[in-house]
Amino acid sequence: MFRKYLPIAALALGIVRIAGYQYRVEILDALCGTTPPAPTAQIEAALKNKALMLDVRMYVETRKEGANLISEAKNIPLLRLLWNLDELPRDRTIITYCESGKRAGKAADMLNARGFKAISGGGILNLQKILTGAKE
Repeated sequence: MFRKYLPIAALALGIVRIAGYQYRVEILDALCGTTPPAPTAQIEAALKNKALMLDVRMYVETRKEGANLISEAKNIPLLRLLWNLDELPRDRTIITYCESGKRAGKAADMLNARGFKAISGGGILNLQKILTGAKE
């Protein structure tokens, strides 16, 4: 009986198996909004207050050759975020980021709903521009 509902459960989780590969399905966009990236001034203020930078890309994305990385950032993939909340500080602002910014917005929404103070930094290129400007 449970096998009958397994494909529906997999789709609800945003995962579809095709020929042995896992693909994320962007159905969550239709179900809930995504927090847009925070304004540059808000991100800069959070960085001055020792905010934690959280990379929510998958491990594979961060380990590929030529991947953009921020050395001070902690990496917890979005799909594992809810199982790793105990690794995150509740007394500091968390700046989430990913490759394009979609997952960063979802991560910020998830963290804010669970009592954390999180803002979306958007995509990594946007955040790197802000960091470069903040260090000058």
